[in-house]
Amino acid sequence: MALKIASLPTSVLPYKIVSESAFAGLHSDITAGSGTLYYLSFKSTALAANNSGITYYIKISFSSSTVVAGTTTPDVIIPITGSSGGTTITLPLPGGIAYTSLSLWLVDSAADNSSSTAAANSGAVSFAAVSR
Repeated sequence: MALKIASLPTSVLPYKIVSESAFAGLHSDITAGSGTLYYLSFKSTALAANNSGITYYIKISFSSSTVVAGTTTPDVIIPITGSSGGTTITLPLPGGIAYTSLSLWLVDSAADNSSSTAAANSGAVSFAAVSR
């Protein structure tokens, strides 16, 4: 599934909501510019059904507009493991985290230089982000 961005007029809702229901590889600059990140949520979906117990790693960059798995050093690494009911990770960020470019990618190793994206597990993870 494709990345979806809801950007409403600031007089209605001054936030961008970004979601992806079948995240497998990488997304560079998901909000198309700078902002402040207030919320992230990840859920293992197909990962739970097909690979229970296997851990993948969501890597996040707050400054790189072009991500290359294995080359771009992430600012944050979040492990997500499949389970029979799925795994959900929710990160509310009340004070927000400023970014110049928000990029995410999914790989099978926590090492910074891991270049093996989880493409074989297409649709393994879904995510949502709220920024301003």
